[in-house]
Formats: sequence, C-alpha cells, structure tokens
Amino acid sequence: MCTESYLEQDRLFMEFLENYKINKKVQSKNRMKKSRKLREKGSKLLEELALTEEDVQNIFDILEEDLPEL
Repeated sequence: MCTESYLEQDRLFMEFLENYKINKKVQSKNRMKKSRKLREKGSKLLEELALTEEDVQNIFDILEEDLPEL
C-alpha cells in the first residue's frame, strides 16, 4: 500500500513522508522544498502534455456514442 501510494503520489502519503523525513532528520528542509517544487513542476507538465483520466473517459464516451458496437 505504501509503494502504491508513493507511486501514485497520493497527497496524504506524500505529506506523511515529508513530515517523517523532517522529524527523523533524514532530509534537510531545503532539500524537501526542492523535491516538492520538482514534483509540483512535474505534475503541472503532466497536466499540460498528457491526457488526464477525465480526458480519457471523455474520449471513451464519445467513441461509445458514435460506435456503440465497440
């Protein structure tokens, strides 16, 4: 479950992980800020360049209406 949450970048899990790293002094606050900014930048790029789940669902809905035999 932890691995899946991390790979999916689950917001609650990522917050937990950041707090853990800070409290256990595994990673500095500056490094955490850089990592967070990189993840946000990656998410933004993904939204701009890739299809979201909603986009994919809309495509399937359109195909289903136009080609019901599929």
